[in-house]
Amino acid sequence: FYLGFNDPAKTVIKDSANVSGNGWQKYSRKINVPEGANEVSLSVYSKSTDGVENIINRYDNFKFSKLTEIEKINLFEGSKFEKIAVDLKENGNEFEYQNSDFDYKNIIDNFSFENGLWEKKVGDCHNYDDKADLAMMANREEKTEGEQSLQLEARRHIACTSSAFPVKGGGSYFLSFDYQSPNSEIASYYIGYNDSNKTAFSESLPITGTSWQNFAKNLTIPEGATEMTLYVYAKESDGEKNIINRYDNFQLIETPDLSNAYYFVSEPKNNIQEPKSITFDLVNPTKKLVHVESATAPFFLAMSESFHPQWQLQMNNEKIQGLFGKWWPFVKPDRVSDDKHYKLDDFLNAWYVEPEVLCQNNSACTKNDDGSYNIEMVIEFWPQRWFYFGLIISVTTLLGCIGYLVYEFIKKRTLKGEIEKMRSRISALKRFLVGSWLFVRGIKKKDVVMSFRSIVGQIKEILREAKNISRIFFQKSIPRFKKFSIDFVEKAQETTKKAKPWIGKTIEKIKLRA
Repeated sequence: FYLGFNDPAKTVIKDSANVSGNGWQKYSRKINVPEGANEVSLSVYSKSTDGVENIINRYDNFKFSKLTEIEKINLFEGSKFEKIAVDLKENGNEFEYQNSDFDYKNIIDNFSFENGLWEKKVGDCHNYDDKADLAMMANREEKTEGEQSLQLEARRHIACTSSAFPVKGGGSYFLSFDYQSPNSEIASYYIGYNDSNKTAFSESLPITGTSWQNFAKNLTIPEGATEMTLYVYAKESDGEKNIINRYDNFQLIETPDLSNAYYFVSEPKNNIQEPKSITFDLVNPTKKLVHVESATAPFFLAMSESFHPQWQLQMNNEKIQGLFGKWWPFVKPDRVSDDKHYKLDDFLNAWYVEPEVLCQNNSACTKNDDGSYNIEMVIEFWPQRWFYFGLIISVTTLLGCIGYLVYEFIKKRTLKGEIEKMRSRISALKRFLVGSWLFVRGIKKKDVVMSFRSIVGQIKEILREAKNISRIFFQKSIPRFKKFSIDFVEKAQETTKKAKPWIGKTIEKIKLRA
């Protein structure tokens, strides 16, 4: 889901909830509305996985209610709390909660079927025709508690059995049981209450392998309910295969409601004090500038975006400034370490800031006369830098490709112009030779000699042009143009050789006629 507020910072809260089985599940969460917001938009999603499977998500029963403060508790009133000293272990610690108002006994008497099955006859919980093929028995070979377990079998329809237990409306209970199957992929259960709304829910549990597995769930009983009915199933698959599901060791225990209980497991060693002022400037959705004034002691800094381990709280100094420092993903900024980055209220980002440690020889800090610090910091989503880096590489590649195409286009146009100029000169030479042949008999010797010199000059000019074109073609390394240039030079030379004897004979004829 996605929650978007209309406050100046455009605060966003988003989260994903895990789906286990195909039964309805409940999601709840406390939301702190940001300052300046008077409206929120809610979006829910169904997200594709592989582009092939059609993913289906269903939602219902939305509630968004304002919480009312009932009581404020002074956590340091000694009369309400008992201090117990314990030795903490490095690899984790377990704390047990005890409340004398509860006896923590199992409400289900026949929890392991030592007194027989819950019902004498197997139930048919999907009676769509009269061809049911179901069975129920006690299994003494496969069990986890006592001497036997419950075994349900279903080839057609759904085999089921049930039992009812007394409960207290509004109370909290702990339900657990063991389940196993040699050939089924799921085990299923159903819980129904006798409250006015007839509250009920069901769930299918995945089965991996053939070993026994355990299911456990905390239940909150609806107000007005006095009885809870529990069903377990064996569900048919294809109408041919005999599905077997086994259940054992059912536990239903009334427990204290721990949803609003808080415990101190340690006392803070350092004095935590809020700075005089904390303000921020929004650069973009992935970056904020934070201005801290008069910080005298360690403090916690929180932001409204959903928790993600890639959010960083950095010192705003020369390491992340400048042309490259603002986007280069390989810089090493001065920042609050990851072990002091916390998930606040189970969904917000929070950092434990120690001014004395962070401000050692750091230009992002200014020490005041009273010993406090003014600190300039940056909250940044670091993967955004890799997006900028990839974008720059893509743009550079695109510009390089465009530049290469422009260069090739200009190069081809230059060669084409040289070829057209050479063809024009050849055409001029042909026209000149034809004209000379047509008028050779009627012109004077002097004019013929001049014409001959003009022809020779034209030929020399063509040869020079041909050599230039050949040189250009060789330099550009274009094989087909190389061959063309060489062929043209040879033809020009051959034309010159043929033209010289013809011109000589023509002159001799002119001399004889003269």
